[in-house]
Amino acid sequence: MVSIPPGGPPPGPAGVDEVFIFGSWAAAWAGEQLSRPIGDLDLLVLGDPDPDVLYPAVDRAGQDLNRQVLVQIRRGGWLQDDEGSFHETVIGRPILRIYPDEASTSCRVRQRLPRPPTALEGH
Repeated sequence: MVSIPPGGPPPGPAGVDEVFIFGSWAAAWAGEQLSRPIGDLDLLVLGDPDPDVLYPAVDRAGQDLNRQVLVQIRRGGWLQDDEGSFHETVIGRPILRIYPDEASTSCRVRQRLPRPPTALEGH
């Protein structure tokens, strides 16, 4: 159990509004049957993060998870009011918000990532 300090969780990395897992990992977590094992993890970062901070953190998360982490950065509000083929793909499939939530203490994916019921093994 994570205790939340008075006033809510500490702020995440500067400029990061929200972080989501999308793609095959999120689909497997939602119970979709996949035709092949999951090889990577797709992250959607909303906001205006500093790339010099974000990309090294994503690289560390990939090393911790022993898999490639691919990141897409979009402005805050992108999920609600954008359009286009990538947007339609993302909103048309399962998506899992991992930051912020009521138990967030950091934006470290390794600490926040539950395992899907199938398909992560075999990479």
